[in-house]
Amino acid sequence: MKLPSRRAQASLLASLVLLLLLLIPVVDQLLFRYDWARTTLEDIERRHARLLGLREAGPSIAVALEKARAELARHAYPAEQGGDRIGADLQQRVRQIAERAGVTVVGSQILAARAGEGLEIVPLGLTLETDMAGLRDFLGELAAEQPSIQLDSLAITMQRQRSAQTEGRIRAQIQLNTVHLTS
Repeated sequence: MKLPSRRAQASLLASLVLLLLLLIPVVDQLLFRYDWARTTLEDIERRHARLLGLREAGPSIAVALEKARAELARHAYPAEQGGDRIGADLQQRVRQIAERAGVTVVGSQILAARAGEGLEIVPLGLTLETDMAGLRDFLGELAAEQPSIQLDSLAITMQRQRSAQTEGRIRAQIQLNTVHLTS
């Protein structure tokens, strides 16, 4: 058997090298696609496991959501109630609380509401004249209100003693807030 000529061997070798060079991008693309498919499958498996966990936790999430909604209803005015009435209602409620506690409301002012995400904060500025026991009773009754009223700031000054009636009286500058849901 006769071996092919040198020229035939060189031509065959060049053809094999050319074929290998042409196969490199194909093999690279196959490896890339394999790695992409493996990564995508792992991601889908993680997402599927997370969804199964959420499905199993669904009833407890629903119970927690209802508890949160009930708690929110205790502490905030509902979205159905008009935003323009919240300040006036807060002012009226605070005046009634002050009256029950024996506190004199010298002045009150509904301040500009501050918008938040899904809610607005409605502030009320107050000036009260009372003694320390009256202030304690007033603040105690505020804590029991629903929707809740939050104390934002409190500044107390002693009143000048003009007579025996004003002895031990204080003037309190208070800023209160309440929350109104907007959505």
